[in-house]
Amino acid sequence: MSITINREDRNAIWGEIRLDLTALNDVEESLDQGDVECARSMRGRFERHSRLLDDLGWAKADSREEFPLTMPVQQLEQAVRWHRQRVLEELPDSEHVDYDLDVVSACDHVLEQLA
Repeated sequence: MSITINREDRNAIWGEIRLDLTALNDVEESLDQGDVECARSMRGRFERHSRLLDDLGWAKADSREEFPLTMPVQQLEQAVRWHRQRVLEELPDSEHVDYDLDVVSACDHVLEQLA
């Protein structure tokens, strides 16, 4: 299965991943509090983020027009659904509605190709 997104969708998903990576300190806090399961869950999430960044590019800007997503389908779907849901949950209180809607749209474009 070949899944490709455009630069606009890439930038929206990349920005969302970057935002979520600010929670890396939460892993340390979970470990300090003895919540090993939470720390493991976050580790899996950050592993999926890292794998997706391998396809999207790690740099903020990337001159490519198209971005093939090569990570395993199940992991890709899980990552994209997680981001989509997170954004939708925060949308009512968001100060960046246009940006958030771009993320949801980008996630939908990926999910459409997975269907």
